[in-house]
Amino acid sequence: MARHQPANAALYFRGGKPIARLAGRRTNVLNMSLGLAEKACQLRPTEASYAAELAAQQLMLGNLSAASATLRRAGGLAEGSQEVLQTHVLCLLHCGELEEASGQLEFIGEIQTSLEQT
Repeated sequence: MARHQPANAALYFRGGKPIARLAGRRTNVLNMSLGLAEKACQLRPTEASYAAELAAQQLMLGNLSAASATLRRAGGLAEGSQEVLQTHVLCLLHCGELEEASGQLEFIGEIQTSLEQT
């Protein structure tokens, strides 16, 4: 990718996401997919879905502080983004903040109900 499509953020994003999902708990594979997600974010720093994916992979690696920081940035890029909100709930669960996660899930449900009604 770096040689033939060095500026294709979507390619890095689409390449890294399935690798991360299939990696299980193999940190060497997760670190590789994390590099792809980081590159996508470097190329398109305003893309909230790329930042949400980066945060999800940071969570998979157990790096809660980095995931929280990435999610804060992603939330500023696209407030109310479903991907960002869902990843934020995962982060809250990993941190043991069950009440806050429950509140966020209710908020997501309200958003979905509102969208269905329009």
